[in-house]
Amino acid sequence: MILKMLTQIRKDSETDCFAARCPELDIYSAGRTADDAKDALRDAVLGFMTICAERGILLQELRKRGLVVIQSFDELPDDQIEVPLSLIIMGEEARARNQASTA
Repeated sequence: MILKMLTQIRKDSETDCFAARCPELDIYSAGRTADDAKDALRDAVLGFMTICAERGILLQELRKRGLVVIQSFDELPDDQIEVPLSLIIMGEEARARNQASTA
């Protein structure tokens, strides 16, 4: 499963670096190049999602923000990042099943 999210990247004229933002999650990152900023943003989003999954709230948080998980897509537009969710979601679903069986 892959999550597609819009990215906004702009060059900061004062630092000569690039700032990247994921507006759906309100997460920011930066890099020396636009690609570096995009890669750093992907890592930050993945970190956020991993923490949400560990707390058992990932799918709830994604739905709350109106995000859609898809199986695959042909081509990714330049203004989007892809975040692989398979392992995170499988872990969250397994944790939920385990909690239900012990309750």
